[in-house]
Parts: sequence; C-alpha cells; structure tokens
Amino acid sequence: AGPGAGGSPSNTAGQAPGGSGGASAGAGGASAGSAGALGGGGAGVAGGGGSGGGLPGTMPSAGCGMPAGQALMSYVKYSETITGVADKHAPRNYYLYLPEGYDPGRAYPLVFIGPGCGSDGQHGIQLQTTTGKDAIIVGLDPSTAVDPQGRQCFDSQTFPDPEVPYFDQTLAAIEAKYCIDKSRIFVEGFSSGSWLSHLLGCVDAGTIRGQGNASGCMQGVPANTCTKPIAYFGIHNDPDPNNSYGCGTQARDEKIKRNGCSNQTMPYTPVGLKMPAGVTVDCVQYMGCKKGYPVVFCTTKNVNPNHNPADDSSTALSTAAMWSFWMNLEAPE
Repeated sequence: AGPGAGGSPSNTAGQAPGGSGGASAGAGGASAGSAGALGGGGAGVAGGGGSGGGLPGTMPSAGCGMPAGQALMSYVKYSETITGVADKHAPRNYYLYLPEGYDPGRAYPLVFIGPGCGSDGQHGIQLQTTTGKDAIIVGLDPSTAVDPQGRQCFDSQTFPDPEVPYFDQTLAAIEAKYCIDKSRIFVEGFSSGSWLSHLLGCVDAGTIRGQGNASGCMQGVPANTCTKPIAYFGIHNDPDPNNSYGCGTQARDEKIKRNGCSNQTMPYTPVGLKMPAGVTVDCVQYMGCKKGYPVVFCTTKNVNPNHNPADDSSTALSTAAMWSFWMNLEAPE
C-alpha cells in the first residue's frame, strides 16, 4: 500500500443523496440468522451502540480513538495525490461517509463503493440506507484523467493500472484517521465500479474480505495474479446492454475456481429481496468452497434494461442482500 496521504476535505460536503435506487432504510437488515445468511454466528455486526473496539477477532486500525473531524451522515469529498503513478493520474478524489453516532472507540466495517461511468463517489450504490449506524463507507471517484478513452470511468483496460495504488493509498489514509475493523473491508460496484471491484478483489484479496458486483466484467490480468480467495456476491442481468452477461459469468467462474468451489449449486435466498413487477431473480450458492469464502451469484431478468444503477438497486440485492452476506461470513480456516 502507498503512503497514507490523508488528503484535504472539500467544502462540497453534501447530504448522502437519496432516491438513487437505494433500498429503503433497514430493508432486510443485517441481523445474524436471517434467511439466506451464511455461516451462523461468524461475523455479525455489533448493534448500533456497539463499542469497545468491536467483536472478537476485530482488528482495530491506527485511527481508533481519533475524533471524527467531519460531518456525520454526509458524503464529504477529499482530494489526494497518488504516488507511484503517472503525473496525470496522481490527482484523485474520494468521498467519506461516517455513520450516525460515529464512535472513535468502535472498529467499524469499511465498504468501498465504485459508481458507474459518468457518476462520482457520492452517487454510487446507496449502501448507507441499509448499513445505518454500522459501517463507514468510501465512495471512490472515476476520473477522465485515468481512463484511456478520456471517459469519466475507472481504468479497467490496462494492467498494471492507476486504480490499485489509488485504492491502497485511500485505504491507508482512512486507516490512519478513522476507526475501522481491518478484518472486515469490503468493496462493491456497479458497471465501471464493478470492473474496479473485480480488479481489487483480485489484487488486494489479502486485504479485502469480500466483494460485490452489480454488472461489470473482469479485465485481463497476467496469469497467477489472482491467488487468494475472496467472499463473492455477484449480480448480473441477462441480457445486459453494456457489460455482457457472458463476461459476468466468466468473472464468476474465476471466483469459483479461486475459492475451490464445485460447480454444484443450491438455491440461495437473499436477505431483503424485493421483486418489482415483471422482474425475476434466480440466486444460487456454489458448494464446496473454502470455509469463509462462499460464492453466490444472482441472475436477474428485466431489472436494468437501460443499464440503470437505480434499477440494479431496486431488488435490494446490491444493498441489503450484499450487506447481510458480508456480515454473516464464517471465519476462514
């Protein structure tokens, strides 16, 4: 990981946007033992008033005990200069969301979220509608400077790329200033942000406990780059006009192999699942995976005909379902 250059807060802090397709507050929740939860009693999250550094097995970061230093329940923009990349790739932004009642003595799960092209770090999947008081969220920012075609996207076309140093340095900055549980770091994304999630879930699997993907594919990386297992929850609409369903299943199959799973499946019931009119959802869990590293994949129909992130969240698969999946993971062997 690069040095933890903390960045400087912007004056453009805004309230966490609502109505961007996020599930309604508390939908499905993340209580241990709910339908479809994995690994009973493994890594449930402490209640809203949890304190004392977190649950057994928690790995508090160096920032525990430090004051929040920013508004709560808002996405606050920070700027940083990434080292070890081309000069034009160095200026980056991220958005930090601290929950209601943030307690510097409590180690929180940390979730990184990557939005699709043309969006920014505060308008990705609105996971805070589900996590409530129980997580710190970082919205990563796509950049026209890093995308080879000049789009406002993450760079998912080259390797090595500027996105891994961006993630590593941002994580170091968060760990240095805020109280997170280093054993419960997660990443999810939609479309371009999902490509990013696949990349980080490959390169940084030893740091990231679990990943979630709504649409998106996996870029080409050299053989033997993805070596460590990672808990995986994938969603892909069939068909998908921007990222083919076939490339989504190829990315899934890479996780099946890496996690040592078989091709046998059993039905999986996502927590908090919503079924808008005309939508079908078929979720399966793969069997025989390494303990603590499950693979779940959901195929949807008629969810995002226009590749709309709000539609992708309308089922609560990328909010309530992913959050519960992560919070109920068994401890690895």
